[in-house]
Amino acid sequence: MISKSKQKFWISLVLITSAVFFQHSVVAQNSNNQPLKIGYVNANEVVSNAPQAKIALEELNQKYSPRESELLDMQAELRKLEEQLSNSEESNLTGAEISQIRSEARAIDRELERATADLNEDYNFDRNRRLEELQALISEVILAMAKEENFDLIVQSPVVWASPRIDITGDILERLEVISQQ
Repeated sequence: MISKSKQKFWISLVLITSAVFFQHSVVAQNSNNQPLKIGYVNANEVVSNAPQAKIALEELNQKYSPRESELLDMQAELRKLEEQLSNSEESNLTGAEISQIRSEARAIDRELERATADLNEDYNFDRNRRLEELQALISEVILAMAKEENFDLIVQSPVVWASPRIDITGDILERLEVISQQ
């Protein structure tokens, strides 16, 4: 059993500690006797709907669509060779011709795999680079807005919940729209 004096000591310690923490939290919130100005930004919505993201996606599609077309052509050629092989008995192909078609099909298949991997790697590299640039721009816009409008705190998603009153996502998107038109 804990003695009464130790019990009083621990209760006193808990009360004093609680009072100190409570006092500091109140002081931190009301140091200027002004309410805190807090904003919330839905980062996913900003990245998805920013005009710069749409422009970047269009540019990526334009840049990589010729290579995608080449891959589609290679796939069509591979299917054509596979059809020839499946119809080899009906076409009266010789063993040498069948071997030649198989060899061509394997070569095209290897080239197709390599070209697909290269395309994916290049596309992902460019996409990630552009995403990093967009995220840096978004951070600059958020920081500028925080300073201009005297925000004490701006948080980005993910958060458990944010009131629509403090949601500044639309304001950030408007600023990004203005920047995209310059």
